[in-house]
Amino acid sequence: MIKKSYNRILEISDDHKQITLPDSRYYRRNGEYYPSITYVLNSYPKGKHFQEWLKKVGYSADWIVKKAAEEGTKVQEMIEKYFEGKELTYLKSEGYPKMDPNVWQMFLRFVDF
Repeated sequence: MIKKSYNRILEISDDHKQITLPDSRYYRRNGEYYPSITYVLNSYPKGKHFQEWLKKVGYSADWIVKKAAEEGTKVQEMIEKYFEGKELTYLKSEGYPKMDPNVWQMFLRFVDF
C-alpha cells in the first residue's frame, strides 16, 4: 500500500482506508472510521500480569513482541483478502506451506469466529 505523507504528522493511504497519526491509527470500513486494535489495547493499563511476563521473558520480550506483530500483520492481510472474496490456500503448488502454521491457525480461528 502506498501512503501519502503530510509533514510526517498524518499519513493517508491512497485508497483512504487507513489514516496514521503520530500516536494512533484508524481504518475506514463502510464509510466509518475505527481505531486500530493496537491503539485500543495501548489505552488499557498493562497490569501486574504483564509485568510478571516481562520479568519472566526478560530480554526476549522485544523479539516476542516483534514476532507477534509480524504474525498479526500477516493474519490481518489474510482477513482482508478473505473479505474481498479471494481464495486463500495453505500449501503452494509444490506441496510446501506458504506460511507459518501458527499464522494459518490464527486465520482459521478468525473464520470460525
